Amino acid sequence: MRRCLFVAGVLACLFASTELAHGLGGNLDRPGIAVPTVGQGDDKKPDATVKAMHEALSDQKDLFVGGWFINSHTKLYFRGDAKQISAALERLAKIDGAEITVRLSKQAGVAQQPFPVEESAPPEKPADRSCQWMVEHNAWTTATALQVVIYLGDPAVEIEELSLPTVYGRKPAASQPVELSAPAEPKP
Repeated sequence: MRRCLFVAGVLACLFASTELAHGLGGNLDRPGIAVPTVGQGDDKKPDATVKAMHEALSDQKDLFVGGWFINSHTKLYFRGDAKQISAALERLAKIDGAEITVRLSKQAGVAQQPFPVEESAPPEKPADRSCQWMVEHNAWTTATALQVVIYLGDPAVEIEELSLPTVYGRKPAASQPVELSAPAEPKP
């Protein structure tokens, strides 16, 4: 009897202390990221920078092999050779206010889908399909930032053909006069 009461007490404590967490997540059948709104009341509008990033990624639909989201955190997987990756990066880099971080991986890429794949899913987009680049976005941290991973371990990505976009400094450096000293005389 004491043992049953003890077990019942432990179970009651466990169930009483758990809280439900609500969220939304799933696999994606087309590329896209969460676009937050800015402004107040009737003046709310989609963030222009993030909307432009979303459109640039949506235009890569022919290269999209899969992706997933949990709330406003998204991972998108794409196929493509070095020239296609370079063109996508160049387009993203031209978006005012976008912060693009590029990471190179020695691994071959795999488009992971952590959620169960429905039996009715299109056969051309199965889970765990190979990919050559991945985009990660989290609108809760910095909505205007994307992390792009390029998988160099895949033979489709020839590093000699890869062209990263020009990187500009955060603020233009103020031009300052520089004094050049005369070369030192050699000592005898």
